[in-house]
Amino acid sequence: MNRKLKQSLEDFCAMTHLSGALFDIDATCLGVAGNNPVIPADAQRWVDSFSHSPSKQHEVLMYDGAISVVCHIDMNAPNHGYGVFWGIPLPPSGDNSLVSLLCTMFQSLVHVQRCALKPLLPNVLQYSRRIQLVIKELEANIEEPVELETLARLASLQKNSLCRLFKQETGYCISEYRNRLRIQVGARLLSDPSLSVLDISVSCGFSDQAYFSRVFRNMLGNSPQEYRRTIPAYCTEYVNKKSAS
Repeated sequence: MNRKLKQSLEDFCAMTHLSGALFDIDATCLGVAGNNPVIPADAQRWVDSFSHSPSKQHEVLMYDGAISVVCHIDMNAPNHGYGVFWGIPLPPSGDNSLVSLLCTMFQSLVHVQRCALKPLLPNVLQYSRRIQLVIKELEANIEEPVELETLARLASLQKNSLCRLFKQETGYCISEYRNRLRIQVGARLLSDPSLSVLDISVSCGFSDQAYFSRVFRNMLGNSPQEYRRTIPAYCTEYVNKKSAS
């Protein structure tokens, strides 16, 4: 089981207080998570039976006085395997169809974590309030340059003092940080096949596509076009569905 899939299972079980396991298409267990890591004795049989019903979105079963469910890891790619979750309390209404919401939540989490990009910048919460204000202003103005004077005023510092403090806390000068922020946004936008590289470069504040491509390659090791070809199909499908909704 790859790291992102393992993380999705662990996060889902922690958030829902359930226990679960992932299986491949041959009904072999890939990993377990949750407070009760003892897999139900019939789980493998449930998965095998479910795998022969490709039109089903999920299957609800009763086990040990609670609900269990089998579902696809990815509804659009049945060969990605299956999830089994147990210990689900019976709804007071008796409506077991509510379990489908748990399956949808799990599948969405898998998509998000599979397609998450490795950040080019650390979490801003580790910085001082002044630097956080500056970064927030840079994030809000990805497409347009922000004057150093404006940033200094936000931080209540002289321009030279701001530059020193910014470099001290982040490890980058302001212009370099801004470029990394723009490339991080650009990499995410490349998941949307409806956007051209030119559209993305303009959206990220680069008036010159060639300059955008050069900075992109320097930071990520590939051109935007090469990087786009490495994005798994299920990630672009997910972006399209979110855009359509």
